[in-house]
Amino acid sequence: PDSSMLSPRPDRQVETLRRHNITRRYVLHFGAADPRKNTQRVIEAWVATAGSSRGDRQLLIVGLDPATTARLLPVVEALRVQSSVELRGFAAEADVPTLLAGADALLYPSLAEGFGLPILDAWVCGTPVITSVSTSLPEVAGDAALLVEPENTAAIARALSNLLRDGTLRQELASRGTKRVQEFTWQASAQRFVAALERAAQRGAGRAKAA
Repeated sequence: PDSSMLSPRPDRQVETLRRHNITRRYVLHFGAADPRKNTQRVIEAWVATAGSSRGDRQLLIVGLDPATTARLLPVVEALRVQSSVELRGFAAEADVPTLLAGADALLYPSLAEGFGLPILDAWVCGTPVITSVSTSLPEVAGDAALLVEPENTAAIARALSNLLRDGTLRQELASRGTKRVQEFTWQASAQRFVAALERAAQRGAGRAKAA
């Protein structure tokens, strides 16, 4: 995870949220022009999320370029969720820890990811995660996130409803994430790499003796 996630700035929270037009509790999504980020389906799932579960929360989508914002704005307007969906540009690097730490959840149901670093960043900030069953994401998430079929809008909505409705579940996932993220430190990675080399050397020595 990004080391800056270890020190979110509580003193900057009010200012940061104000700049992103966030006035109440919210869910965070890292969007992009790339369709694999699944941003339009995230908006549709937001609409489908049970009203009593969603409450008066907002959906904050950051990382959108102007062209993508222009494309998604009519979708938001057609779905009549302008009052609860914020389409924003690229967040300043210094803002990301604060935005993650303040969110009720990170909604990250990508269609494909090479790894999925935002999951680790969210865990460092104590934020529960919803992600997808695609590509590398289940391996990263383990049992510390809710997994959904990323092309199933109803499934994303159900997972979000469950998470927002159940404070105990949010705490449990945040706790699991805090533990699991320790497996992804540089020290832990180095230890696994050394162990792999030792196993390879032992197998090589065994084959040499057999020969």
